[in-house]
Amino acid sequence: CVISYGNGRVIGQGVSGPSNPKYFGFDKTIHNINDSILKAIKNSKIPSFSIKFESICMGLSGAGPINRKKLNELYLKLKNHNKLPFKFDKIHIYGDTLISWYGAFDGKPGIVVIAGTGHFVYGRYNNIEKTSAGVQLESMLRGGSFHLGLYGTKVALEKFNKKKFDDKLYGLMLKFFEGKKLWANHSNYKFQELLIDAQLCFKNEKMKILTRDDVARIAMFVNAASVKGHPESIDLIHRTIDVIIRN
Repeated sequence: CVISYGNGRVIGQGVSGPSNPKYFGFDKTIHNINDSILKAIKNSKIPSFSIKFESICMGLSGAGPINRKKLNELYLKLKNHNKLPFKFDKIHIYGDTLISWYGAFDGKPGIVVIAGTGHFVYGRYNNIEKTSAGVQLESMLRGGSFHLGLYGTKVALEKFNKKKFDDKLYGLMLKFFEGKKLWANHSNYKFQELLIDAQLCFKNEKMKILTRDDVARIAMFVNAASVKGHPESIDLIHRTIDVIIRN
């Protein structure tokens, strides 16, 4: 946590534990965030009882839009019930992508490349958001295995709806599913039901059956199908890689 004046001058810093609610739950996440804020307040030498933040900005890595929204709601609820050890007027919770971009360019046009367990390109110019798919934000394609797998399920469902059952990606996934080597713990569902469930992510809704790890497994099928010359799978992989190389 970093506390600063409106002009950006830092007056206090604090470090605490992990803050991804997807892995550690909301109670621990809130506890650790509050702990880091309190440490930063103490480090600033300003009496805690006199502090009221004009705005709090949080950047969470890998939490996802659903968890960020819920965390925002929880903080507002705690604020309204006076159950926080500090006061604030506004709170904003963003993903690490936007935070990284703004930190690098101070809101001015520019592009950031994030590389790690998943990779992503994000930038803004002429007031337009651009992502690693080279398209506007509504159609974004990120670079990690989850997002590659997610778009793989979209392609497979499209092939099912068009009755193109000989499609390489669809056929490969179906073969492993029927052999209980893919999503075996969901074998009581029809294959197309699971593909439909994955599409909820495009609406920023939580999947009812599959987990993110289930969806991430599809990335290896996209890769295998691309090796066999499957055009959509090749495109999914190259659309991300090409933009990263260019930028």
